[in-house]
Amino acid sequence: MLLIITPPHLRQFIAIGDRVLETGEWFEIKRWIHPVQRWMNGVLMWIHPVQRWMNGVLMWIHPVQRWMKEYLIPI
Repeated sequence: MLLIITPPHLRQFIAIGDRVLETGEWFEIKRWIHPVQRWMNGVLMWIHPVQRWMNGVLMWIHPVQRWMKEYLIPI
């Protein structure tokens, strides 16, 4: 079903994927990818709250910067 829509180069890729799945090479690849993926997820989960906190800090800094520009530069 998928092969009908896919362009030729993609078909080739899918065929290679199927062959890899059959030979079991994929499981070797997967065994290596999985811990890397889990580590990446951990990193991203840690980055997210830091990003939110940074946004909060930036939102707070912005008016302070404006205030500093208005009141401190003329002096």
